[in-house]
Amino acid sequence: MQKFQYTPAQKQALEAACEALVPALKGDGTNVEYWKSTAADFDVAGQILEMMDDQNLPEQKEFKQLLDLLEGKIASLIWAGSWAEFKALPVEKRAKILQKWMGSRFNVLRKAFGTLKKLTMFLHYGSHQKGHNPTWAAADYPGPLKSTAGNRVAIEALQFEEDTTLSCDVLIVGSGAGGGLAAGELAAKGKDVILLEKGPFMNGPDFNEHEAEMIRKTYDKQAAFQTTSGSVTVFAGSCLGGGTTINWTGAFKTPSYVLQEWSDEHGLSFATTPEFQKSFDRVMERSNVNTDHSPHNPQNAALWKGSEKLGEHVECIARNVEGCANDGNADSCGFCGMGCRRGNKRGTLPTYIQQAAKDGARIIANAAFQKLSFENSQVTGGDVLVKTENGKTINLKVKAKQVILAAGSIHTPAILMRSGVNHPGIGAQLFLHPTVGVTGVYDQRINPYLGVMMSAVNKQHMQLEGNYGYWIETPPLHPGVGALALPWESPAQHKRDLLQSGNMAAFIVLTRDKFGGRVKVDAKGNPIVDYTLNSFDRDHMLKGIRKAFEIHRAAGADKVIFPHAKRRVFNLKTNKVSHDAWLDRLPKWGWKANQAAIFTAHQMGTCPMGTDPNRHPVDLDGKVRGYEGLYVADGSLLPSAAGVNPMMSIMALADWVIHAMHE
Repeated sequence: MQKFQYTPAQKQALEAACEALVPALKGDGTNVEYWKSTAADFDVAGQILEMMDDQNLPEQKEFKQLLDLLEGKIASLIWAGSWAEFKALPVEKRAKILQKWMGSRFNVLRKAFGTLKKLTMFLHYGSHQKGHNPTWAAADYPGPLKSTAGNRVAIEALQFEEDTTLSCDVLIVGSGAGGGLAAGELAAKGKDVILLEKGPFMNGPDFNEHEAEMIRKTYDKQAAFQTTSGSVTVFAGSCLGGGTTINWTGAFKTPSYVLQEWSDEHGLSFATTPEFQKSFDRVMERSNVNTDHSPHNPQNAALWKGSEKLGEHVECIARNVEGCANDGNADSCGFCGMGCRRGNKRGTLPTYIQQAAKDGARIIANAAFQKLSFENSQVTGGDVLVKTENGKTINLKVKAKQVILAAGSIHTPAILMRSGVNHPGIGAQLFLHPTVGVTGVYDQRINPYLGVMMSAVNKQHMQLEGNYGYWIETPPLHPGVGALALPWESPAQHKRDLLQSGNMAAFIVLTRDKFGGRVKVDAKGNPIVDYTLNSFDRDHMLKGIRKAFEIHRAAGADKVIFPHAKRRVFNLKTNKVSHDAWLDRLPKWGWKANQAAIFTAHQMGTCPMGTDPNRHPVDLDGKVRGYEGLYVADGSLLPSAAGVNPMMSIMALADWVIHAMHE
């Protein structure tokens, strides 16, 4: 990735914007250090510029345009009526300018505000200096639990000092739910396997539970990835084990009605057979999926209690863990969205990948796959850029008889496109399960960052219209991501909200999207995500937001904060308007790009499997049409959204592909 270029004056302008979002304030005389803390304390602007190094060229150019706007006098003149430079304005006036951007009718300004707000909040509240952040004491957040780390997995990743050529039977690109599984299964069959991962190799004590540091190291583009419009923040794993290393451990089978849909609409006739259920059985057993380690922390208990009071269907979530405390103690977990320090999560790293290494597979981390090579229609391997331990970049060429692409629904289609593989279905139909958070504030401690991250799920409304609807779960709400997601109306309001974070319970509404987006590539061949929330899917999302409010109300919340950029709060104790009348106005708030905080941790589609050669670039055996030896085994195979957290759906399809390759 090209290094982001900026001038000292541009950094000063960015510092001024970050300070406007998190300035020093007087407060109420308590928590003095917290109120006085500013974005400069953690060099938030410097961290943002570092994160820009990992963004695509179009995003870098757009961010530089933002810096140009902030550096000059135009922003001050238009939005503050002053001819002073933005950085010379009083901090209150700078904040007012950003408030106007937030509410602008022009998405370019809403995106600029959203990008600044999300990154500044995440980095300020999620960072530390020598293990200290004033937010922690003020909000009674424990910080890293410093519990005993689990055993390191027995893997020695290959290291290089100079340009190298390697040969193997099977080259696997990506080590997550699909790629990690493929490596383990094929190495066990005696295949000479090379497994590539573009992120780092981390496990056990490497996961130090410092929020911003860990997320930046283990998420794609340092967690600053977003769609071209800025409307959806994309959370995707980028470390050995991929998403299975940093996800929240929910392990769901694909709903039977979705499997039937895949069979009827895409020709996946195997999806409804006992043979495919055996794939599910194998991966769930290997991943130790169980409900014995799913005690409800107060946040999940609130979802369960509120749902039951409303007569809604709620159930315990099966999780791929082993050895977790099963009594709900605070020190059992809560941090493994940053990597499981204790080694209890049974992702692909300690299971399939570790077994692959024992069976002779060669594992290469920090290895960014560039381009496939072919002889006529036969794949012969590909080119890789590897970052060495000393920061040098070397060229690696891998010669392979077969290649399995498992780089995820964003990067797998990009690899195919920049390698000259053409098919109208490649990159199309990207599904994201667009997700929003609805936060209840309670009069008792919730500690939404401690205990099992997600153990309860409300599935009452998964089939509102046909097979489409929403479901409700809980996330771990640590300060950085919590601050990123909560609305910012003013610096004082946002800091006041953060002080209550220990009493917050967040419910996330996940929508099974019917209408997808698309992955494209920029001039350098890097993926660009183009996604607009369709009105059909938005309607389901809004119904889910309303239902999440009702569950909070039934569970005893004092007030509810909605996921709208313009802070919308309903105080259940003091609001004189009926909540039904108030909620009836919800669709009229405005839900265009960057008018709400929308996220995705589930990326699916873009290389769909199916029987139609015109729609499906991949056949029922996982083979890319028109090429020999080239396969796909990741979430991009899904012909439509899974409708549940998709880890097990991806693993079952990957298992099916691997067995089809060698039977």
